[in-house]
Amino acid sequence: MRGRAGEKISETVRIIPQTDDPFHIRDVSAIRGVDVRYTLEEVEESGKKGYALHLENRRKTPGRYHDSIHVKTDSDVAETITIAVGGVILASEEQRE
Repeated sequence: MRGRAGEKISETVRIIPQTDDPFHIRDVSAIRGVDVRYTLEEVEESGKKGYALHLENRRKTPGRYHDSIHVKTDSDVAETITIAVGGVILASEEQRE
């Protein structure tokens, strides 16, 4: 994620099964959990049930950060899905003056 401090910076990751076997997400957790807020929503895409993982920047000061989101499922194919999250927060217009 990239943007200026004080702006809303967000991304959405869609988690949709590639096979006909549906799965459920049992748990979502972040390694650090400091700079990113996340919410999970059930969605349907191309007739398949899946999920949208909404990520939102929480960092207020300029700088970079990295985190990992672990998504635990009941699937035999992918019991844990790891999503790498990185952010580059630039100084706001006020901070630049």
